Amino acid sequence: HPIPSHPPPSQELRTLLVARGVVRSGQRFELRTSFPARLLSDLGLTLDSAGLVPSATLCVSVLG
Repeated sequence: HPIPSHPPPSQELRTLLVARGVVRSGQRFELRTSFPARLLSDLGLTLDSAGLVPSATLCVSVLG
């Protein structure tokens, strides 16, 4: 499924991942860029302000 052309903030991306079944609701996970590897921890950033636009690959890591 394509990500909308105007990407949502990172928190909304997490919600989208749950809605699409990438992770389960309540399951802890992290989002990281693929290269260079960088943790996306500031959920207040938009994907654009996080430097992920116009393209990026995100990796989902399920925790514990």
